[in-house]
Amino acid sequence: MKRGRSSRQERHEKHPRLISGIISITSRGVGYVSHSALREDIEIQPHDLNTALNSDTVEVSLHKKASGRRVQGKVVRVIERAKHQFVGTLKKEEAGWVLVPDDKRMYRPISIPPLKTGQLSEGQKALVHLALWTDPQKRPEGNVIRVLGQA
Repeated sequence: MKRGRSSRQERHEKHPRLISGIISITSRGVGYVSHSALREDIEIQPHDLNTALNSDTVEVSLHKKASGRRVQGKVVRVIERAKHQFVGTLKKEEAGWVLVPDDKRMYRPISIPPLKTGQLSEGQKALVHLALWTDPQKRPEGNVIRVLGQA
């Protein structure tokens, strides 16, 4: 005898626990991902972004919905990076050079490895290629492609 689908199974299919989509990140560092199975965007707090950047395609795990609150989630994987190059201002720190991106939706400074700093000066504008970012507890690493001039 065949069994019909339970209402719980149907609810699960309509509201999956793991979804993918394109993330939009505000200047406050909060992310939002829309999905056709949900009425409202999934809100992702800064500590749950897991290296996702604005317009990346991501996979998101949904948290249990709290009564009266927006659906919350956590990025579990960046499927595809939307942007690899950033323009910003170079800044010298104790540990080395960083690029502070002009785009405020890029919420972390980008570290420049010491061997790739050449003739950099504080306050210069530069174009940097994002080379590596796998640990959300650390800064992303990048390489200077071109110095654009003084800020």
